[in-house]
Amino acid sequence: MNNNYDEKQQMDRGKGFQYGFIAAIAVDALIYLAVGAMGMKIDGFASFLIQVWTPLTVCMLTFIVKDAMNGIREQTGRILAVGYGSCGFFMLCLVAAHVIAGKETFISNGVITEEAGHLYIAVCMIAASVTYWIRQKMNQKKYDGE
Repeated sequence: MNNNYDEKQQMDRGKGFQYGFIAAIAVDALIYLAVGAMGMKIDGFASFLIQVWTPLTVCMLTFIVKDAMNGIREQTGRILAVGYGSCGFFMLCLVAAHVIAGKETFISNGVITEEAGHLYIAVCMIAASVTYWIRQKMNQKKYDGE
C-alpha cells in the first residue's frame, strides 16, 4: 500500500479516526437521550443520517485541519473537494426548494423528519469543503511565504 504519509500525518490520521469514533458514540448517546429520556421523536432515516454523517464529518475535518488528508496538495484532492461541496450545495438547494414549496417540513406532527437529516448532511458536506479550501489557502500562503 503506497500511502506517502509522513509519521506526523499517520498519527494525525489516527487521531482523526479516534475523534470520529468518539463522535459516533456521543451522537448515539445523545439521540438515545433525546428519544428515550426527553421523549423527542426522530424519523428513523433522519436518525440514521445524523449517526452516520457526524463521525464521518468529524474524521474528515480532523484530517483537513491537521493537514493529513490524502492528496491535499494534489489536483485530485481539489477536484474531489469541489465535487463534494457541490453535492452538498445541490442537496441544500433541494431541501430549501422542498421546504419553500411546502412539500416537506423539518418537523411534522412533532417528529423530526428525514428532511432535517438531509439538511444536516448538506451542512456537513459544505462545512468539509469550505474547511478544505480555507486550509488550502492557508497552506498556499505558508508555502508562498517561505
